[in-house]
Amino acid sequence: MASTSEQWGARPEDWDHFDLVLGLGCDLLPVVSNPGAVIDKDSKLKELGKTPSLYNRQRQVTGIAGWTDQQSSDKDITRWAAEPDYGICVQTREVRALDIDVPDAALAGVICEFIAEQGLPELPVRRRDNSGKCLLAFRLAGEFAKRKMVVDGGIIEFLANGQQFIAVGTHPSGARYAWQGGLPWEIPELTEDQFDTLWSALAERFATEEVRSAGAVVPRKRGDNVQVADPVAAYLEENDLVLSKARDGSLVVQCPWEDQHTTGNTGDGSTVWFPAGMNGYDRGHFKCLHGHCDGRNDSDFFTAIGYVEDISEDFEPLPVVVRADGKAEKPLPPFERDKSGEILARVNNVAMALRRPDFTGMEIRFDKFKDEIVWCPDGAQGEWRAFKDADYVRLRITMERRGFKPIGRDLIRDVVLMVADENAFDTAIMWLSDLKWDGVPRVQTFLSDHFGVEPSDYHKAVSLYMWTALAGRVMEPGVKADMVPVLVGAQGLRKSTAVAAIAPDVNFFCEISFGDKETDLSRRMRGKLVGEISELRGLMTREEESIKAFITRTHEEWVPKFREFQTTFPRRLLFIGTTNKNEFLADETGHRRWLPVTVGKVDVDSIVAVRDQLWAEGRELFKKNQIMFTTAEDLAKEVHKDHIVTDAWDDVIKDWLNTEDALTGQKPADQYGINLQEVLTDALRFDAKSINRREELRAASVLRRLGYEKVDARLNGSVRKIWRKA
Repeated sequence: MASTSEQWGARPEDWDHFDLVLGLGCDLLPVVSNPGAVIDKDSKLKELGKTPSLYNRQRQVTGIAGWTDQQSSDKDITRWAAEPDYGICVQTREVRALDIDVPDAALAGVICEFIAEQGLPELPVRRRDNSGKCLLAFRLAGEFAKRKMVVDGGIIEFLANGQQFIAVGTHPSGARYAWQGGLPWEIPELTEDQFDTLWSALAERFATEEVRSAGAVVPRKRGDNVQVADPVAAYLEENDLVLSKARDGSLVVQCPWEDQHTTGNTGDGSTVWFPAGMNGYDRGHFKCLHGHCDGRNDSDFFTAIGYVEDISEDFEPLPVVVRADGKAEKPLPPFERDKSGEILARVNNVAMALRRPDFTGMEIRFDKFKDEIVWCPDGAQGEWRAFKDADYVRLRITMERRGFKPIGRDLIRDVVLMVADENAFDTAIMWLSDLKWDGVPRVQTFLSDHFGVEPSDYHKAVSLYMWTALAGRVMEPGVKADMVPVLVGAQGLRKSTAVAAIAPDVNFFCEISFGDKETDLSRRMRGKLVGEISELRGLMTREEESIKAFITRTHEEWVPKFREFQTTFPRRLLFIGTTNKNEFLADETGHRRWLPVTVGKVDVDSIVAVRDQLWAEGRELFKKNQIMFTTAEDLAKEVHKDHIVTDAWDDVIKDWLNTEDALTGQKPADQYGINLQEVLTDALRFDAKSINRREELRAASVLRRLGYEKVDARLNGSVRKIWRKA
């Protein structure tokens, strides 16, 4: 068995490509691609090179437990990229794939051609030399189950949530995986309708058996049918929701989301309820075969048909606090009740109850810092915890045991949100406001005291900016703080550990990469005070304008769980960069955003020892001076010169700009403007067909260093981007 390369796995630049260029860092995992590796005898891994795996300390291969829930960090990717045997797995929770598992190269080619003819964006194709099998990747938002289609000589499989594919590495046969045309520079996004149309077209053209999704209705083979009471089945019968009864005992029902189906008819057996006791199962189960209903669960079905499940036996109720001070308990709110005295499950009744911690056993508030609902037990001052799904259930149980009629899931969620919004507060402001400063100045000498730098006016100014910005973003959410201190020094100095130590707790620290999607970054930054741009990841993969816009933004947008509308929250963190590279500034226009500090020996323990005092002093300085940025910005201009990137292309492009054309006698520098295509093809001799985004960004950086700027210009009747001398 021989590899086509000395390296079985992915190269570091391959990891960077899928992480930074494609923005898939969180979804990447390693796979041991060396077919000669040994599987640990205690591992459940059955085969090398096909599922996420790594080496243990004995350099034997083990699987990765719980990999479907893993969110990989920048440090994970840096570590994995250093192991030449590790290939790249992509979890298919954002990028999906059609796996054409058809060994016949001719038939697989016909299927790929058919897909290409469906009017969709061109999908990147991954192959391997010794097989006709191939894989097509695309983005598809939402939650989806896998699907499988049997075709002549093989299957077509839709890889969805909970699955993965190998993007780079070596197949167990020894053949390397390869992407047609090289690694993809973008992965197009399909809509749900586009994908459903494509899947249906494939089924009509190639399927040889009935197509089923991972959750399709198939006979359950666990055991024999037993007689068990099923309140759901009784509810369906009582409300005339059962259309017929199938031979196997399942109840054919009308799908509540039938108006979204694109095929089939009412009562055709595609939507059923499996009664409790069927095949030995103690609970019933809803299932619909239609693609639009993939992922619908029993709870969704209950809500849609108006059924309220009795779950009181599955959870312990929250303890109701009884007053021990001898005072009479407050009278109950004026609840609206039915004839038997039970409290009606109506919005106003539920709201009155939730506003009374002595009635529900919990105080509910909204933490504006973390942008989430929190609660604490009644009487437990300050013991705030995030509101989880199980807390809604416990709350319903407590209220129903205190006299409420059954409360629906949607009703309790809506009213909890309303009551929380009525009682909003900010835990970060409370925390920093309560810190007492002892009056000893420490902030101005922070960098020289803890990072081994020589005392200087510049280092003092950066220290003052850093701590007034950190404290300012707590006390005045979203205040402008658009400069980034960057700690420059050799690997192993514990720069990243020191940055994390600035945060009062590890839960208030996060890592940032410019290569990640901004929606992911927005979620990651929520409830954080310190954000490390580790090794300045992604800095060279995005344009300066994009990075400037990201750094200077003061607010983020995202859609919280169980909310219909997008919410905007102010930034509360300061970015701090770390890098081993002395040269990282690409062009003159964006230099003011960066405050480089070359560090020496870093003392993490000493930071932790005085951390609260640094935060408290920063608060006092911010109250007096706001964010102290002016001196740091002015003094940084001289420091920037030592950190500007030098590039072999600089002299080549400069010479080309100042060389007269043999035919016209005109220098490119004297023209009204130039474009990147000219620079890459004429100055650097690139073939136009081989130019990619990385080369464009590099050439643009050179032009900026040479004093050019990108502007809009009208040429031949249309507006185009050109580069002109600033």
